[in-house]
Amino acid sequence: NWKMNQSIKSSIDFVKENYNDLLELTKKSSIIICPSFPAIPFVLQEIQKSDLDIGGQTCSPFEQGPYTGQVSASMLSEAGCSFCIVGHSEQRAFLKQNDDDVSLQAEQIFKEKLIPILCIGETLKERNEKKVKKIIEKQLLGICNFLKKTKNTESPICIAYEPVWAIGTGKIASNKEIEEAIEFIDTFLKKYKIKNYALMYGGSINSSNVKKIKKIKKIDGFLIGNASLDFQELKKIVLS
Repeated sequence: NWKMNQSIKSSIDFVKENYNDLLELTKKSSIIICPSFPAIPFVLQEIQKSDLDIGGQTCSPFEQGPYTGQVSASMLSEAGCSFCIVGHSEQRAFLKQNDDDVSLQAEQIFKEKLIPILCIGETLKERNEKKVKKIIEKQLLGICNFLKKTKNTESPICIAYEPVWAIGTGKIASNKEIEEAIEFIDTFLKKYKIKNYALMYGGSINSSNVKKIKKIKKIDGFLIGNASLDFQELKKIVLS
């Protein structure tokens, strides 16, 4: 997740300069690059013959219409995206997205046959108030109900557990805290008979802490923010 970093030129340069190494990394792990909206077609042009995937950083909860400044899931699909991040804490905090908004976005993503990367997680206040499971359940409920109602419980989905207090702060949850949250998410998804999902962790992931977190059972991957802007750091994370 490059967030609002990397211009079109620097996005292209990043991929061109590291292309061969990126290809090697895809032999080790699936890699999804989520650039800025304007950079998506340019990055896609550079990687179209590779196993790298492209994702959007968010999308509109609406299919189309008079929604100035928004980008629909169908536009992302047409641009060549395979994934889309939804519900990131920065969207929730800065743009005041709520769980209903996120569910509507995810519905649009599913309709376009894209794979949502749903971000969920608690604030430090909510953790201190012992509301972690309650918050996670609330954030998952709308999407699980939609999949159950539409009988799409086999549609692929990625769930990224990102404690809000650990995103971009350098702080990281303990293995016990992460494991408890991941276990709860796994149980909740199984309760709703969601079958095709990957569980991810995000929040200040870097090459120094990733080995420790990789030991946690049921974690399938990571949503990497700032560390993904430095290719050598990204490479260390993937190869750890």
